[in-house]
Amino acid sequence: MALQMPTHAPHIRLTREQLAALERCAAGISLRFDPPSVVNALLNAGYLQRNVAGVLTVTNAGVQYLTRQGASVVANADDR
Repeated sequence: MALQMPTHAPHIRLTREQLAALERCAAGISLRFDPPSVVNALLNAGYLQRNVAGVLTVTNAGVQYLTRQGASVVANADDR
């Protein structure tokens, strides 16, 4: 059974709430109390990934999005 990867859509524009959550995750802050709809939107866009333990990390696509938005905090990227 093949693992389904999220559809990457670099043209997606995030809401303020989604962008704030992505920035918090990049800074290493848990998104445990964020609405599931926000987290799922970021996962589906390919900006976050959930590892085996359920921990969310920012993907390279998420880092690129934050960079394009001028965010200065990108500490939790999965490319390390």
